[in-house]
Amino acid sequence: MDDLVAWLRAQLDKDAADVEFAIGVELENLAKDGCATTREDLLRQVSWANRGLREVEAKRRLLDYLIRLEDYSLENNRWAMPSVGDALALLALPYVDRPGYRDEWKP
Repeated sequence: MDDLVAWLRAQLDKDAADVEFAIGVELENLAKDGCATTREDLLRQVSWANRGLREVEAKRRLLDYLIRLEDYSLENNRWAMPSVGDALALLALPYVDRPGYRDEWKP
């Protein structure tokens, strides 16, 4: 499971970098069109940019939560709890087409 967690963190880092890159491109395009704006103004006006950044943050927080839940379950012998591994596999599912995704992670 540690490999899956590390791989998921790398995918989220890539997603965040992709959104930041797209924001930069949009700002450059606006400047070329004579519509100079700030990053903050763009984030207020364009929903995809904020949604992308918030989605990555939400997934990072969920991943951290699942790791804490797994640690708690193991420390307190809570074997009846739903599998954190299953939840991690579902979190990884949107990245099935990215390099490094393993068939064993499929839910």
